[in-house]
Amino acid sequence: MFAKTTVLGWLTKPDSRLSDSTQVAEAFGAKISPQGLDDGFTPQAAAFLEQLLDAAVGQVIAAEPVSIPILQRFSGVILEDSSTIGLPEALAKRWPGCGNASHPSDVSAALKLGVRLDVLNGTLYGPLLEAGRCRNCNCRLQITPVPKQALRLADLGYFNLKVFRNLDAEQAYFLSRLHVQTAVLDLAGQRLNLLDLLQKADEVDLSVRIGLKERLRVRLLAVRVPQEVADQRRRRLEAEARRRGQAVSKASLALADWTILITNVPEGLLSLKEALVLIRVRWQVELLFKLWKHHAQVDEWRSHQPWRIANAA
Repeated sequence: MFAKTTVLGWLTKPDSRLSDSTQVAEAFGAKISPQGLDDGFTPQAAAFLEQLLDAAVGQVIAAEPVSIPILQRFSGVILEDSSTIGLPEALAKRWPGCGNASHPSDVSAALKLGVRLDVLNGTLYGPLLEAGRCRNCNCRLQITPVPKQALRLADLGYFNLKVFRNLDAEQAYFLSRLHVQTAVLDLAGQRLNLLDLLQKADEVDLSVRIGLKERLRVRLLAVRVPQEVADQRRRRLEAEARRRGQAVSKASLALADWTILITNVPEGLLSLKEALVLIRVRWQVELLFKLWKHHAQVDEWRSHQPWRIANAA
């Protein structure tokens, strides 16, 4: 009854008050006062709802399949991403955030929602709940298997050479932006100067190896972007560096002139231009987070009771 009252109550009215929730409980045949319901929001109740969510994640949620030819070349086109919700400081022990003396603007308690969306068939996996402090490159999604011949897209936060190697070994595909600090080598194992390599042409599609230890063979795809796009990227890099009290490397500023991708998809299956189109598909998952936050209001609350907020989250 508690699960029905909380889940269905918040689904119906995300900003519901305790009195609204007691009316939902009454509709299911349970009479409880607002204070009685508020007393039920405990750490144990939050753990129960978390287990309920984990069980629900195992169920398949899917929309109608799409018939876009470029997507149908793969058994799935999987987008992975996460979004973070700030929580009251009292929950920092259970859901630690990234707050510290160096970055006072970061919250001390936060909850990260990780999701996997297959845009080919509309299948949604998640959200998986983790502490806001958990880095995307080490999250549970990273060890969740990807079907053979499926293509995985994720942002730089998920960049992990070991994960890429595992995907390649499992006959799955990946397409990702290149982390600029990653070592790039020719097929013989000699390290390349990435900036010098890119300046030879406006477009690059070259077989290389990445990582000094992993030496994973990939296609390096790159295209020069318009000047206004490059300048905008540099402004974002400098703003983020100021926020963190760090300096931007000269290499990062110079490489802002390029969109640089890596993939293990064969050239016959995906061209450079097609890869540039597909990488933009990743933003579809951002629309999902926007829906949850704007309409479901998962990042808002009225209560000052931390465990009631944790139950809602």
